Amino acid sequence: MSDSRAFDEALLTTKFFMPVASHAVIPRARLFTLLDEGLARPLTLVSAPAGFGKLTFVSAWARSKLPGEQEVAWVSLNEENNEQRRFWAYVLTALERCRPGTYQPFLTIL
Repeated sequence: MSDSRAFDEALLTTKFFMPVASHAVIPRARLFTLLDEGLARPLTLVSAPAGFGKLTFVSAWARSKLPGEQEVAWVSLNEENNEQRRFWAYVLTALERCRPGTYQPFLTIL
Protein backbone atom coordinates (compact mmCIF):
# COMPACT_ATOMS: atom_id res chain seq x y z
CA MET A 1 0.00 0.00 0.00
CA SER A 2 1.44 3.39 -0.97
CA ASP A 3 2.13 6.01 1.71
CA SER A 4 -0.46 8.39 0.23
CA ARG A 5 -3.10 5.64 0.25
CA ALA A 6 -2.32 4.81 3.90
CA PHE A 7 -2.59 8.50 4.79
CA ASP A 8 -5.90 8.74 2.89
CA GLU A 9 -7.30 5.84 4.90
CA ALA A 10 -6.37 7.65 8.13
CA LEU A 11 -8.81 10.44 7.22
CA LEU A 12 -12.38 10.27 8.50
CA THR A 13 -14.56 9.55 5.48
CA THR A 14 -17.62 11.04 7.20
CA LYS A 15 -16.04 14.48 6.75
CA PHE A 16 -16.58 14.18 2.98
CA PHE A 17 -20.36 13.71 3.12
CA MET A 18 -22.52 16.74 2.60
CA PRO A 19 -25.01 17.09 5.46
CA VAL A 20 -28.72 16.78 4.85
CA ALA A 21 -31.11 19.09 6.70
CA SER A 22 -33.31 17.27 9.20
CA HIS A 23 -36.08 19.81 8.70
CA ALA A 24 -37.71 21.78 5.90
CA VAL A 25 -35.40 24.43 4.47
CA ILE A 26 -36.67 27.87 3.53
CA PRO A 27 -35.94 28.56 -0.16
CA ARG A 28 -33.34 31.28 -0.58
CA ALA A 29 -33.48 32.06 -4.32
CA ARG A 30 -31.70 35.40 -4.03
CA LEU A 31 -28.84 33.88 -2.03
CA PHE A 32 -28.64 30.88 -4.39
CA THR A 33 -28.26 33.38 -7.25
CA LEU A 34 -25.42 35.10 -5.41
CA LEU A 35 -23.64 31.77 -4.96
CA ASP A 36 -24.21 30.96 -8.63
CA GLU A 37 -22.59 34.30 -9.55
CA GLY A 38 -19.68 33.40 -7.30
CA LEU A 39 -18.87 30.43 -9.55
CA ALA A 40 -17.25 32.91 -11.94
CA ARG A 41 -14.79 33.95 -9.23
CA PRO A 42 -11.83 32.06 -7.76
CA LEU A 43 -13.28 32.09 -4.23
CA THR A 44 -16.61 32.74 -2.59
CA LEU A 45 -16.76 33.20 1.18
CA VAL A 46 -19.97 32.61 3.12
CA SER A 47 -19.62 34.31 6.47
CA ALA A 48 -22.08 34.70 9.36
CA PRO A 49 -22.11 34.07 13.10
CA ALA A 50 -22.54 30.57 14.47
CA GLY A 51 -26.07 29.24 14.17
CA PHE A 52 -27.12 31.38 11.21
CA GLY A 53 -27.50 28.41 8.84
CA LYS A 54 -24.37 28.66 6.68
CA LEU A 55 -23.87 24.90 6.48
CA THR A 56 -27.55 24.23 5.78
CA PHE A 57 -27.65 26.97 3.15
CA VAL A 58 -24.51 25.93 1.26
CA SER A 59 -25.42 22.24 1.32
CA ALA A 60 -28.95 23.05 0.06
CA TRP A 61 -27.43 25.14 -2.75
CA ALA A 62 -25.01 22.35 -3.69
CA ARG A 63 -27.80 19.76 -3.67
CA SER A 64 -29.91 22.00 -5.94
CA LYS A 65 -27.39 21.54 -8.76
CA LEU A 66 -28.20 18.98 -11.43
CA PRO A 67 -25.77 16.07 -11.77
CA GLY A 68 -22.92 17.17 -14.03
CA GLU A 69 -23.95 20.83 -13.81
CA GLN A 70 -21.53 21.74 -11.04
CA GLU A 71 -19.06 19.64 -9.10
CA VAL A 72 -18.88 20.21 -5.38
CA ALA A 73 -15.99 19.05 -3.24
CA TRP A 74 -17.21 18.90 0.36
CA VAL A 75 -15.15 18.61 3.50
CA SER A 76 -16.22 19.45 7.06
CA LEU A 77 -13.34 20.66 9.19
CA ASN A 78 -12.97 21.52 12.85
CA GLU A 79 -10.27 22.50 15.37
CA GLU A 80 -8.71 19.03 15.17
CA ASN A 81 -7.80 19.75 11.55
CA ASN A 82 -5.88 22.89 12.45
CA GLU A 83 -2.59 21.43 11.30
CA GLN A 84 -1.30 22.23 7.81
CA ARG A 85 -0.65 18.71 6.58
CA ARG A 86 -3.99 17.35 7.83
CA PHE A 87 -5.89 20.38 6.49
CA TRP A 88 -4.42 19.99 2.99
CA ALA A 89 -4.88 16.23 3.10
CA TYR A 90 -8.63 16.73 3.64
CA VAL A 91 -8.94 19.49 1.02
CA LEU A 92 -6.97 17.61 -1.64
CA THR A 93 -8.79 14.35 -0.89
CA ALA A 94 -12.16 16.12 -1.27
CA LEU A 95 -11.02 17.47 -4.63
CA GLU A 96 -9.64 14.05 -5.63
CA ARG A 97 -13.04 12.48 -4.92
CA CYS A 98 -14.55 14.85 -7.54
CA ARG A 99 -11.83 14.34 -10.12
CA PRO A 100 -10.03 11.03 -9.54
CA GLY A 101 -6.37 11.07 -10.52
CA THR A 102 -6.10 14.85 -10.73
CA TYR A 103 -4.92 15.60 -7.20
CA GLN A 104 -3.22 12.27 -6.42
CA PRO A 105 0.28 13.62 -7.26
CA PHE A 106 -0.19 16.37 -4.63
CA LEU A 107 -1.40 13.85 -2.06
CA THR A 108 1.65 11.70 -2.80
CA ILE A 109 3.95 14.67 -2.19
CA LEU A 110 2.06 15.52 0.97
